[in-house]
Amino acid sequence: MKRIIKVLAISFLFLAALTGCSKEKTYGLNEDVYVKNSQGEYRIKITDVERKVSKKNENYVEITFEVENISISGTLEKDEYNFMAYDKKGKSCSSYLILGQNNLKANKGEKYQIKIGYYLDSNDNYIKLDYSDNYLSGNKDLTFVLEW
Repeated sequence: MKRIIKVLAISFLFLAALTGCSKEKTYGLNEDVYVKNSQGEYRIKITDVERKVSKKNENYVEITFEVENISISGTLEKDEYNFMAYDKKGKSCSSYLILGQNNLKANKGEKYQIKIGYYLDSNDNYIKLDYSDNYLSGNKDLTFVLEW
């Protein structure tokens, strides 16, 4: 009986340690995040977040981010497709199209800014963005949590 209790206690401690180690790192506003992939390295930084109202009187949030190509020899192109957005309750947010953005790519040593938008159903000043370096893979590489 003592042996079973010992085994259970050790198993519980081991699982608790693993759970504590898996805490996800999140990034916020104006925080430089460096991403390395098989082609090189680039930087992402969310520089602004602003709640707005559309012409149809719908709440949305406009997020500005900067992308800098540090060492990728080809053209770097990142846009709204690299992000998935969630509200405070974990509900997925639909994209809000922001028109008039051109030249959303950077050669080595260059950077650009892009604005992306998401509809918000609630009045919470919170949005979580999961970022994927390769959105076709379905893998999440980074998480931004923005509160304003």
